[in-house]
Amino acid sequence: MCLFPFLTRCCSGKKGTKKKDPGTIPPLPRSGPKSNFLKKKSHKYKLVEKNFKDDWKLPEKTATAQSIYMVEEKHLAGSYRGRRFKR
Repeated sequence: MCLFPFLTRCCSGKKGTKKKDPGTIPPLPRSGPKSNFLKKKSHKYKLVEKNFKDDWKLPEKTATAQSIYMVEEKHLAGSYRGRRFKR
């Protein structure tokens, strides 16, 4: 049993391993069809619009799809926000 549960590593566990935050999102792919999602902030809205027009038919259960939709919701604001979530 750990004496200090608020520390990132446990006394009895492996040294240097941090507990993963349960709310973290898996990282977005750096290469592939959705990589331009990350490239330029100034073009972000256009790229998202272009990518998701055709890719919305992806299976929603994949981690990549989930993470991209979550990030999309977090970054976008205004009338565009949540358009793809009310289904």
